[in-house]
Amino acid sequence: MSANGFEPGKLLLLLRHPGNSRRLEPADDWLYGVIGAAIGVAGFALWAWAEQSGIRSTLSFFGSLLFSTALQQAIVGELIWLGILSIILLTALLAIAGNRMGGRKRNWMEAIAYCGGAQVWFGAAFAVCAIVGLVLWKVSLVLAVVLLLLDLNWLTLQAMELHAVEDGKRLQFLCTVLGIYASLMALALSGLF
Repeated sequence: MSANGFEPGKLLLLLRHPGNSRRLEPADDWLYGVIGAAIGVAGFALWAWAEQSGIRSTLSFFGSLLFSTALQQAIVGELIWLGILSIILLTALLAIAGNRMGGRKRNWMEAIAYCGGAQVWFGAAFAVCAIVGLVLWKVSLVLAVVLLLLDLNWLTLQAMELHAVEDGKRLQFLCTVLGIYASLMALALSGLF
């Protein structure tokens, strides 16, 4: 935590300008990275709950019973764990690959501050997507996919800049990180569902 204590204004600044996460001082501001990652996961979980509620509201009584039985109300909790696993896994992969392929080495505190701090906007965007999901669940589903791809793109670009990955190694960096990430997330999803 910074010498001035917790400053909510820093979170608002990260919400408006996610790139400012690179300006955090990891030794003092690592907590903003943790809070940012938590906001991202909370927004994702809120969206999952709203999406489930939105789908259920469009079904008939019997369809709603069948839907509830099939999902057993546990899907939101499982998606929270999936969100936590996703951000930890992606942060770790970006840090490891960045330290191996980049010109600038970063420690774990820096990875947490920079990647986590960049998630504040993601959580807020998913909260808005959750509101849409209560009314228009199909539109919300499309928005969620777009947000997930946008966030993945944003974090990989941030990591390449932070680690000073050279132009000649960027494709290798992306293929390595995204290939391992997609494989591990597919394993996690197959065990989840």
